[in-house]
Amino acid sequence: MREIKEMSVLVTGGGSGIGEATARLFAQRGAKVTITGRRLDKIEAVAASIGPACRAVVGDVTQHADREAMLAAAVAHGGKLDVLVSNAANMYRQAVGQYTEDFLKEAFNTNVISGMMLSSMAVPLLEATQGAIIFLGSIHNRRAYPGASPYATTKAAVEGLTRVMAAELGRRQIRVCCVLPGAVSTEINLHAPALLPDDYCGDVHLRLSFYKKLATAKTTDQIDALLEEIVDRFGKLPPQGQTLIDVHRLRVIAKPYGVVKVDAAPGVINITFKKDPPIDSMAIMHLIQKNRHIKLAGNDKLRVEKELPEAKDRAQMVRDVLRSLGQPKVAETSA
Repeated sequence: MREIKEMSVLVTGGGSGIGEATARLFAQRGAKVTITGRRLDKIEAVAASIGPACRAVVGDVTQHADREAMLAAAVAHGGKLDVLVSNAANMYRQAVGQYTEDFLKEAFNTNVISGMMLSSMAVPLLEATQGAIIFLGSIHNRRAYPGASPYATTKAAVEGLTRVMAAELGRRQIRVCCVLPGAVSTEINLHAPALLPDDYCGDVHLRLSFYKKLATAKTTDQIDALLEEIVDRFGKLPPQGQTLIDVHRLRVIAKPYGVVKVDAAPGVINITFKKDPPIDSMAIMHLIQKNRHIKLAGNDKLRVEKELPEAKDRAQMVRDVLRSLGQPKVAETSA
């Protein structure tokens, strides 16, 4: 297995979610990471939080000139290109009876063709390093979600592309694979490393097993049981491990409140809710009136302005805010 340290990695769609988490992990392992995205503010904030190992380049992967700029920036930052993580994609939903040609063309251009073109352009760079291309698939091809056929079809195309590309580029010593992550319903960013370090749990397969179990845990009791197992086997958690546990606890706690994103930086915490969240609007107003450091930021976001340097304190603040809103409403079902 090759060392990640000193690798040069390009991650498209690196401003949030899986792309951001991927960039953080590579940087923590010693790689030089270049992230791209269309929103300069988001990718610059992510790069700044990761540190000097990460460089942000604004760009749209569907545009040829931007693809060239991404590759050039990755080589300038890392001196070469070892890994391309083709993560940039959008969710496209449209009912079968409402298909429009332009909508479907946009879905395929964004989610399939742009990744194909970027990979093609990267081949000479990856051949020089015997590198790898990593595509992101989706569980939408393992479970059918009504209304999501445009998105599912593009991800099925990516899986097919991966197999053919692997067969074609293998002879040039370029590995190609496709990762099928589970749904990421609530995005939690505590702006701190969240992982089990190598020197704490040395077996990479065991670490991945714990990551999967944590990601699929549905209750805080399940997370606590996993925490007990980890501590029993390896001892007291290091700070990165505690942050990992905090992230998953927040994910479980936040979901019933309709939270879709938590961005908890040292000075400002933003909690974003879905449209019409299952919480009492009066509870939100009482929370704001009683706490001057908590404000509404638009119709769907609470903003907490407080200096909290430690990730564990930011996690606790989010928990306190949500619990102060009372119990989330339970959707009524007709008899």
